[in-house]
Amino acid sequence: MFLLDGSSDVTEDDFRRSLRFVELLAKSFNVSSGHTHVALVIYADDPQTIFDLSGTLSVSDINAAVSVVSFHNTVNRNVGKGLIHISDNVIATNGRAGVPKVVVTVQNLKSLDGIDVISLQLKSDGIKVISIGHGDEIAKGQLREMAFKPSAVYVKDIGDDTIDSVNFVVSVKESIFSGKQ
Repeated sequence: MFLLDGSSDVTEDDFRRSLRFVELLAKSFNVSSGHTHVALVIYADDPQTIFDLSGTLSVSDINAAVSVVSFHNTVNRNVGKGLIHISDNVIATNGRAGVPKVVVTVQNLKSLDGIDVISLQLKSDGIKVISIGHGDEIAKGQLREMAFKPSAVYVKDIGDDTIDSVNFVVSVKESIFSGKQ
């Protein structure tokens, strides 16, 4: 599952690069009803599900859905609301039992709402959160707090790569598979 920052804290160009990252990472998996399911939630003031884990999407469906996503560009960045939304409205409604769950969050500045309680809940539920800081004022402490473990596997710093580069996508995919509970 992807949780992307759509607030005014990211530029529209960075937002589009984050969406391209979703397309590239989804393309690297076997997305189908019997294999990998993908969901996308955009947060700003309030979270919005773009597509859920229903399993009916192909990579081309994901690309088509992503191509029409509008940039919210609102002041508030409520990552906590986004994580709660994923837990209550995406995983609870379409998450398959016995299938590992991974949430990839992308954010710039610190969330304006609380992430501590929902982060602990997700961890206790065995949901792996990979936190990605994207922007010029990354909230590294909050990224570590959300991450399944505060390690390089679960907290990704883009560094010299851009979020939609092949190198970065490969790095995140490796984190999804190499991180052990």
